[in-house]
Amino acid sequence: MRTFKKFLVLLTFVLLIGSLTACSSINKITKNFKEAGYNYYEYNFKGDSLLFSDVDAIVEDLNITIIETTITTEEFNDITTTSTIPAATTVTINQIANVIGFSVYAFTDSRDIVVVVIEFESEARMNEVLDQSPTLQALVEGLDAADYINGNCLLIADAEVYEEVVEIFQGRYIPEENPTTEEPTTEAPTTVLETTTN
Repeated sequence: MRTFKKFLVLLTFVLLIGSLTACSSINKITKNFKEAGYNYYEYNFKGDSLLFSDVDAIVEDLNITIIETTITTEEFNDITTTSTIPAATTVTINQIANVIGFSVYAFTDSRDIVVVVIEFESEARMNEVLDQSPTLQALVEGLDAADYINGNCLLIADAEVYEEVVEIFQGRYIPEENPTTEEPTTEAPTTVLETTTN
């Protein structure tokens, strides 16, 4: 009986750890992009960013508008949001993702490829936003959901780089071998000198 209790406690602990790590795919996705040579940035929802203009349109589709941003003496920026469905809410910049139900990240590499990954608080919230946002529906129209969805995260990328970044996003990317990389050698370089006589 004592061994059974230990086993049960161990099983419960393993399930708890598994459920906590399975909550979001963004850590795995970030690791995949970093291994492929990308840097990442988190969007602060202050607007006026061409890169995140699609995200701003998605937030607008959800009837959430950031109407005021003021710097205070506090540690955070205050943001007042209004919605046509619930009452107006005042939140800090760190809480805006709780109001809209997602965070947004950009990944960029040295070739100026930029992709956007939206991390939803849950897969249910992702499906809800997909249903409510014509902008997001247009961005993924004609694409295979198995490519642009990874757990609770959704990929937005230009058509020119879509296939490449889907491989990274899904964790199937294999770095290309660099043909200009030479194997190290222990031999000293040899130089042939040509002499001429006058």
